Amino acid sequence: DQVERFARQIIVPGVGAEGQLRLCAARVFVDGHPEGARIATRYLRAAGVTVYVATTPPPHLDCVVLAGACDLSPGRVSSLAEASPLVAWYTVVGRTVRGGLARSPFSMREVAPSRDDPDPLRGTIPHRIAGADVATTVVAGLLGWMHPGESYELELG
Repeated sequence: DQVERFARQIIVPGVGAEGQLRLCAARVFVDGHPEGARIATRYLRAAGVTVYVATTPPPHLDCVVLAGACDLSPGRVSSLAEASPLVAWYTVVGRTVRGGLARSPFSMREVAPSRDDPDPLRGTIPHRIAGADVATTVVAGLLGWMHPGESYELELG
């Protein structure tokens, strides 16, 4: 069943059966902006990752996703980041999506800018784009294609 379900991913160079097994064994907790978290959860589950979205993260996670990190309180960010050795995050500020992969401890300073920055595109579309990007970041991190400290920035038209 699993081989048939993930056949398209298994044939991707660098994934293979071993990489797919890593994805299927991974446990990720997602929190943050509702639309970004929804999209990230959907994409991660499609990749075979076990995703948790409850209010309290379970133990022994491989990664925590902070969807719309600047939408979360600094206290929530700190408590979530402590739940996992790896943190994938994004934030939408103005017409820019920023994201990356970090090791715990993770702080709001890594997200910068602050929650008070203007965000005229607070709608769902930027968060849908960012949710897909952060899911890709998680997969890349789990497969060793992206490393903590790496980040990205997208300018939305």
